Amino acid sequence: MLILKENKGFGNRSWRYMAVINDGIIEKWWEEPGINNEGSDNDPYEQTMPEKCLEYLNGKE
Repeated sequence: MLILKENKGFGNRSWRYMAVINDGIIEKWWEEPGINNEGSDNDPYEQTMPEKCLEYLNGKE
């Protein structure tokens, strides 16, 4: 998930993702669309908002 974000003034950083890991097993995974190393994304932040994880954990997803 490591990408280069020089176009945003950063160096290497992690692409946005989040996961629920239960006893070492990935139970649920969210990832922002458009992962790339060219900087052609608009730095999305919708799929990995904390509210989505909380909804999942509360059984609303």
